[in-house]
Amino acid sequence: MHHDSGSGRIDLSLGAAELDRAFDRLADFLAVQGDALTVEAVVLLQESLGIDDDARVTFGERLEQVQPNAPRGAALLGLILGLSAARLAGERGR
Repeated sequence: MHHDSGSGRIDLSLGAAELDRAFDRLADFLAVQGDALTVEAVVLLQESLGIDDDARVTFGERLEQVQPNAPRGAALLGLILGLSAARLAGERGR
C-alpha cells in the first residue's frame, strides 16, 4: 500500500505475499486458541484490526443488503484476512 502524491490516491493493491502472511497470522491465532476459541478472543482479533462494535453493525447490515444468504462467519473471515493483508502491505511501505 502506498500513497500516490500525484493523484492523491492510496494504492490498496495486495500481493500474494501479504495475503499468505495474513493466512499465516490467522493460523497462528487459531493454533494458540486451540479448542478453547472464545467469542472474546474473536472480538479482540477484530478490534486489533479496527473492527469495533459500530463496524460490526455496519458489516451485518451491509452484508444482509448485498448477500442476504451469505454465511456471516465466512464473510467476516474474508474481511479479517483482507484487513490483515492490507496492514501487512502498509507495514512494508507498499
